[in-house]
Amino acid sequence: SKRYPDCEKVFFPNLELRLDVAVHDSGKEVNVHFLFRDDLKEEDAKRFLSAVTTSLKRGMGTRALTLAELEGETEQVLETVSVNFEQCMNALQATFDNTTAENHTNTAVVVFSSGKDGLSPGDFNRRKGELIDNFDQRADAIFGNARNAAHWLNAEERAAGTGRFIRPHPTFYGCDAHDFDGLEKMLGKSGGDEHRHWDTTWVKSEPTWEGLLQTLVEPDSRVRIQATSPDGKPDFMVIDSIAFKDSSTFPSRIRLNPGLNAIIGSRSSGKSSLLAHVAHAVSPEDAIKQQAVAGQAVPGPAAGY
Repeated sequence: SKRYPDCEKVFFPNLELRLDVAVHDSGKEVNVHFLFRDDLKEEDAKRFLSAVTTSLKRGMGTRALTLAELEGETEQVLETVSVNFEQCMNALQATFDNTTAENHTNTAVVVFSSGKDGLSPGDFNRRKGELIDNFDQRADAIFGNARNAAHWLNAEERAAGTGRFIRPHPTFYGCDAHDFDGLEKMLGKSGGDEHRHWDTTWVKSEPTWEGLLQTLVEPDSRVRIQATSPDGKPDFMVIDSIAFKDSSTFPSRIRLNPGLNAIIGSRSSGKSSLLAHVAHAVSPEDAIKQQAVAGQAVPGPAAGY
């Protein structure tokens, strides 16, 4: 907030966990992310961490520590710790109200990595293929790149021969920056250096939790990984806003988005007048000609004016 006081970004708390199973030939355990609502309360987050047990044991080797109890452990110890996915999902239901196995997105979105530390199969046997399908069914979204986004959208191909119902998933590319310099270098940009390449993810939604959930319903049309805007069009084809000199009838300025805009209102609320203003501003002569054809008694920028 101090560095970017005018920032309008929305932040969703993200908990990244290492599961107790590997499906890739690299042997790396699957990474899963729990993306929480932006109104997550700190006390609820702590209760969730206290409800998830880990593979790390203390005492006589019988009691497993929770995520909350890992504070203070060394990095070497933490590198060995894993959690069980089903136990994490049970902890979600136990911690948060209105959260069920069938509808956990009231609280969190489950995102799997698609790399070698995720669901990228590599050379897998039948058992590992079953494990991938198990996680695929429970996933809401994927952290990946443009090369594998099409795979996660093609639910029919992924479900072929499995007898399972599998959904298409949106794929988000994360820059994985570990400092502000990395964020400014990579976030929202496409490029690369001698170490790695990074891409831009475009999301068509309001910057809200509900907007994020909408991408799960329409992943193909709402999320795209590419350098340029999927909705890019010449400037002359876009109306940024409509301004009115006389604000007694309309607001002084109405802002529009670059895609489809819906004008909704009751009768005599100004829908036709707004369109007439736009048409008259673009081409007064043609607008008046069309109004005359339609039988409008007083043609002009709006009916009766």
